[in-house]
This record gives sequence, C-alpha cells and structure tokens, in this order.
Amino acid sequence: MMLSRLIVRLEGGLFLTADIYRRAANEALAEAGFAHVIGEDAFASAFGHDVTKERFLKYATSRLYPRKQTADLHTLFEVTHKHLRQIAGDMLAGVRLQTVPGALSLIEAVSEQGGEIALLTRLPIELAQKLVREATGRDAEELFERIVREDKNGPVTAMMQAVSGANGRVLVIETSAEGLAAAQAVGVAALAVLGRGELDTGIFGAHAVVDSLLELADEIPQEGSERAEGRRLLAGMEALIASDASWSGRKRSIEMKVIDILNAKGDAVKSVNPTDTVQFLCRQLAREKVGAMVVISQTGALEGIVSERDLTSALAAHGRALLAMPVSNVMTRAVITCSPQDSLYGVAQIMTRRRIRHLPVSEGGKLVGLISIGDVLSRRLEEVQLEANVLRDYTVALR
Repeated sequence: MMLSRLIVRLEGGLFLTADIYRRAANEALAEAGFAHVIGEDAFASAFGHDVTKERFLKYATSRLYPRKQTADLHTLFEVTHKHLRQIAGDMLAGVRLQTVPGALSLIEAVSEQGGEIALLTRLPIELAQKLVREATGRDAEELFERIVREDKNGPVTAMMQAVSGANGRVLVIETSAEGLAAAQAVGVAALAVLGRGELDTGIFGAHAVVDSLLELADEIPQEGSERAEGRRLLAGMEALIASDASWSGRKRSIEMKVIDILNAKGDAVKSVNPTDTVQFLCRQLAREKVGAMVVISQTGALEGIVSERDLTSALAAHGRALLAMPVSNVMTRAVITCSPQDSLYGVAQIMTRRRIRHLPVSEGGKLVGLISIGDVLSRRLEEVQLEANVLRDYTVALR
C-alpha cells in the first residue's frame, strides 16, 4: 500500500473557501463600524484560505488602528472576529463549494488502495458534513473515516498526532504554516496548498512534497493493476501542485502590488511637521532607525518628504546653521507617490528611473503608508525564489 493514511484540510485543501471568508470579514468589519474593505489580493496575503483569530487580530492591529492599541479596541477586534466566524458559517451553509483541483482524485485513489482518510476543519462537524454532501453528492462517511474539528480538539499538533496514527506512510494536505509545522513535528509528510500569506513566510513544504513524490514514484510497479493505481495517486498530487503553482506563481508575478508590502510591514508612517527643526528631524531618524520621513502639516496634508540625501546636500550648503532651520527648508516638496494597487514592477521602475529610495503610498488623497527600495527588492527576491521553488516541485512531480 503506497499510502496508509491521508489527512486533508477542508479549508483550502478540499474546498476553495477564501472568497467566502473574505466576504464575511468585510461584512463583519462594516457592521462593527470600520470603513475598511479587504480586497482579494490583500486577503490572500494576510489570511490565505481561512480567517483564524490570531491572523485577524494581527491584521486588525496593524491595518485598522496601528497607532492606537487599547484593551477596549482589542476586545472589539475579538468580538468582530467571533461575528465574522458566525457570518462565514451562515454563508457556507447556503452555498455549494468548489473543490480544489486534484483533491477528490487523490482521496478516491487512496480509498481504493484501502487507505484511511481523515478530514480536518475549523467548522462544526455537521456543517462540514453538509458541505461535503452538497459538493460531491456523497455522504461524508463514505469519503472519510474521521472528521476532526480543530477548535474542539486542542492544539493542531496534538490533533495531527492523533489522526496520523503510528504505522504506514501518512500524507497531509495542509493549507497553513501552522498545519505544516504540526505535520513536521509529528513526522509526517505534507503537501502544501497554501495561500499567498503562507508562501511569504517561506514555509512552503517543498522538501516534503518532493520527497513524497519521489518515494511514491519509486514504489510504483512497472506493470499490472498496481501501476495504474499508483499513477492515479500521483496524478491527484500533481494536480494539487499544478493548481497551486498556477495561482501562487504566475498570478503573483503579474499581480504583486504595493498593498502586499503594506500588509506585511503595516501602514504606520513616521512623520514630522514642516516647522520642526532639522535637529529634531535627525533625532527622530536616529530613534526610529529609518532613512526618510514624510512631512505632514497640522491639517494632515502631505507637504513633502525629507531623506538622508536631502540632509547631506543641505549640510554642505548651510553648515552648522542647518540644525536650527525648519524642516520645510530642506524637504523635497514635489513628492512622487504611488497607490496600494500599483504593481511592484512599475514602482521599482519609478524608483530606479527617478533615483529615489522612499515612496509615500496614498489612497483617495490620504497617506496610507511608506515603502522603501529595500522593501521592493526584498519582496521581489522572495517572489523569484518562490517561483523557482514552485517550478522545481512541479517539474519533479511531472517526471
């Protein structure tokens, strides 16, 4: 038997759930009074396939009120997340979900070989059973020996240990970095079907995917019925990898935007007033360990930007008298800005062509962030490395 047990995550591993949770998140935020909408790309970067409490709190504290963190605000975020889960549950109960390409083929292949299959989910068991029945036309009991609800069964590592068993080869179809870490902790291979935020963490599970495919390929007989079964098993795994590669590789390359950087670093912007002295500015730059600051007026308008390069030029021109001068005397007034939806490729071209290292991000006339050339290059390097990993895994899978 090539696989004795298969463990599949419902959210993103069996069904495509991201859009449901994104709409639920936006509805919950609106009902809580937040004028904030999470777009598809932002959701993919921050959450992936589901909205856990930990990820929601991290997103809310960095994106909604980065400068104001109070106990009451934290409680509001927790209540909003609880409401979000309720909205998502209601939405899921009324839809027929689309299955992840390759997932059912893999499940059926393992089942035909006599392997046991378990389904992991954060949803109530009854709702999970309903979703399986409506999407596949079969009762959940026909496909899965066990359905385990994560929130009700302790830490994911302990739950993974319980469902993986002690004997035979086990494969986990996971959709979160936490799930992959749990699989690694209990010593089972994991095929990762991850959202963009997970991919950005660097935890892709590539070694586990490659090892699993190579080992399974080596065990496929050269002829007979077992060869057909083995090839079917690999075909399901290849389909999962292919679907993940096409979404996370090609689409990322085309659509990676400034908002992806802001989601990772937050939208807090260090600023000074036009009337502040240059000496005060220098102290702020040193304290915050940044190379530039935007200049904001008392009314909140963007007046300019001042960088270390501006200070160097001004020092050469004014000498010691510079420290007592107002920031307005040395700042760059013709500020070039970008939008959260601008592509990183286009932004990199602007920064290179105009020889600037910091770019304010504005949306609807409001300053929403500041990115540096270092942010752009770091993100692009991660993207190139990710694409290389995805293509390598897919190539190995197709051999």
